[in-house]
Amino acid sequence: MRRIALLPAALAAATLLVLLVFAGIVRQNVLQMRSLREQTARVEHTLQVQRELDAVLLNASEADSAARGFLLSGGDASFTEFTQARLQLEQSLTRLSQLTRDNPSQQERIGRLEDAIAARMTGLDRVLQVRRTGTLSTAMDDARTTDTNRWRAEIRGIAAEMEAAEARLLESRRAEVDEAFTRDRLANKYDRCFHPAGVEAQVMSVGASGDRTERLRELSVPTTVIHGQVDGLLGPAHGEATGAAIPDAKLVMLAEMGHDLPELYWPTYLEELIALADRAEAR
Repeated sequence: MRRIALLPAALAAATLLVLLVFAGIVRQNVLQMRSLREQTARVEHTLQVQRELDAVLLNASEADSAARGFLLSGGDASFTEFTQARLQLEQSLTRLSQLTRDNPSQQERIGRLEDAIAARMTGLDRVLQVRRTGTLSTAMDDARTTDTNRWRAEIRGIAAEMEAAEARLLESRRAEVDEAFTRDRLANKYDRCFHPAGVEAQVMSVGASGDRTERLRELSVPTTVIHGQVDGLLGPAHGEATGAAIPDAKLVMLAEMGHDLPELYWPTYLEELIALADRAEAR
């Protein structure tokens, strides 16, 4: 009688324990996914910085082209293009500064980049003003005495420094994402597969399934058998026997493959699947 009386309490305690374990697994998975999202966001942030840096260089180049066009033609359309490109350049610089505000090294480079661009634009403004009020010859003379090329080289040099820094940062952040993804995938696999009773049931099912060799000999479809040389659960002989039993089967034994699908061989799997599909279509 006492055992019967204790049964509801035991069931309640067991249920609570299962719920706590489940809650712990869920919490761990949530934290892992949150970490993966944060690291992926950092990669995207670095890509945004690279795109904005490209926009700065593009707008600076367009401003140069429009200035040369106005210098040669003196037309209002070219001057308008220069004004628009300069405005877009300023906007790109502002966005780039905002995107890198948490990076002191890049902020220092942006300060130098802004100074170089400002000096370049000041020189162009002076040349264009001479062109607006004088002749092409006078403007060309002023352009020769204005050392704008020095600032253009400075702009490109600073941009190259920033690009190299962002490339290193991108490589590091992508490595962190790969590591987090692998860690999350392995944790999920462990949580999914760790079931001793299930393993025992699987082994018993394999033993009770019987020999399928005769049925394999009845197959009449193109077949590719892929097996690992280091498969610790079903050794290479099993793959070889399967390949020999199926008429005209292609046997592919992979040296570093175990009882899994390692990423190393993903291109091989794809190639073999495509080849198998081609053989099937050719029938």
